[in-house]
This record gives sequence, structure tokens and C-alpha cells, in this order.
Amino acid sequence: MELSHSPCLEKFIDVSSKLNEEETLDAQREAYSLSSQSLGLRMPDGIEFYDEVVQTRDHAVPVRHYQVRETAPGSLIVYFHGGGWVKGDLNSHHEVAAGIAAATGTEMLAVDYPLAPENRHPAQLLSGYAVLQHVEARRAAEAIDGPVLVAGDSAGGQIAAALCMLARQEGGPAICGQILIYPALDHRCHSDSYARFAEGPLLTHASMREYWKAFIPQSGDTAHFLSPLLEKNMAGLPPAIIQLAENDVLHDEAMAFGMRLQNEGVSVDVLDGSGMVHGFVRAIGLSDGAKREFDRMCVKIAKLIDRLST
Repeated sequence: MELSHSPCLEKFIDVSSKLNEEETLDAQREAYSLSSQSLGLRMPDGIEFYDEVVQTRDHAVPVRHYQVRETAPGSLIVYFHGGGWVKGDLNSHHEVAAGIAAATGTEMLAVDYPLAPENRHPAQLLSGYAVLQHVEARRAAEAIDGPVLVAGDSAGGQIAAALCMLARQEGGPAICGQILIYPALDHRCHSDSYARFAEGPLLTHASMREYWKAFIPQSGDTAHFLSPLLEKNMAGLPPAIIQLAENDVLHDEAMAFGMRLQNEGVSVDVLDGSGMVHGFVRAIGLSDGAKREFDRMCVKIAKLIDRLST
């Protein structure tokens, strides 16, 4: 398949594919966590970060705060990493979260949610919800103003979208916006883009089915917003930015989600990443095209936050 910026993206695909060649899931997790250097990712200037642990009823959830140096707290994006729900951590998406903070001037809070298959859905959703409750209580206690948004890439996009639905159902915490980056939104895996990109690049139809298999409860229960695209009611959800990758099995379900939101009165900005592949936000150290798409997305995020702050 002919890809835009193919030389750089092919290097990203090659490096990323080798991470999945490790024989055990633990080895894959370690390789994914340590992959920033091989992907050419760098920390942006002017960003401070620190770690803490949020104690919830069921888990101690590690989180990492990012903030532009010498700025006061205000708007906040709570970020959920990708990795098929089975891998990824605060390190695998460290430079991505920091890059969004630097480009938008917005504080970021990255969440190290429990991984599948040891912890299946809705463990990730409930951990994220507990973190949002903690965030809301702390910001109220410290009198911090500004919108709180959720964001996530791939599997993390599913968590972010589901959190908006859970918060709507429960009457809070308030989520002012959602940023979904090539999100996984339909466990059936049968959109047209699954046929177009069944063998990739990078993310295949078979591998996506394996990720869902590890994530779905063994009971087969699809409740608790497992597949956000299949929810009947989208009205009242927060405004969305949906970033797609053109060459991605998840492309069509994310596009369909955007259309459903729009049809039910939700403000949506869909960005279709021409020539991009799944995972491209981690390719910004290797591909000028991926970096341009990432920067374009961050401009949209900053504009949304400005709009929400007025």
C-alpha cells in the first residue's frame, strides 16, 4: 500500500512491529514501555512533571502530572494511553502527553490504568472514573477554575469516550470535552476499514480482535459502555475532537462515531489524518508528516479549550 511520507512511517511501523515480536506479554509490555528512544521521541522544553498515586476504592492508580513551567493550574486534560488495553504505561506515552501539554499550554494528567487481561472491562473505566472524582474534589478544594477534558489514543480513546457516557449517566464529574485519537469503539470489528486494512499497516484485523478478546469480560457482558459506538443515545455528551488515521482498521468506526455525535447535536471536529497509520502520535520523532498532523490536532485542542474557557 502506498503511504504518504512512507519512508518515515515505514520505519515507525518496523520499530513498532518488532515490539510485538517478544514471546511473552510481560516482555512486550516492557519493550513498549521503553520504546521512546527507538522511536526518536523527545521531551519538549519547558514542561515540568511529577508522579503521584491516586487511591481509589479498588486500586492505587499511578498518575503523572504535566504542566508548562511557571504557569498556574487551569484547564486540564486527563489522558489515557493506548496499547490495546494490555500494554502501555506512563512511560510509553510520556513524550506524547508532554507534547500535548507544551503545544496547548494545558495541564495534562496521564493515567496508568490497570491492564487486561488481568483486569478486564470495566476495571479501566471505573479506575478512570475514580481518578476524575479525585480530580474534581482536589480542584474544588484548591479553587482551580477551567474546563476538564478527557483524551485517549486507541484503547485509551475507548476509555475516554466511555467515561463521558458514564459521567453523563451519573451526573458527574463534569467533563467539558473529549479528544479521541484513532479510538477503538466497536468490539464487533466489522467496519469496511477492517477489510481495507485487514493486514495493516501495523494494526491488523486479527490483532485488534485479540485485544478485544483480552479486554471483554469472560462473561461476555458488553454493558458499561464497552462499545461506545453502539450506545443508543449520544445527546448531551461533551464536544469532541476525533483524530483519525487514514490507513487504520479503526478509521471507519471512529468516523461513524463522529457522525452520530453530530447528528445528535454534539459539537464535533473530525480530523482525518491523510496517509497516517495507527499509532502515529508516537511517530512524531520519525515522521515530519506525523508531526504536522500532531501539531494540527493540538491547534484544534487549544481552540476547543479556549472556547470552553469563555
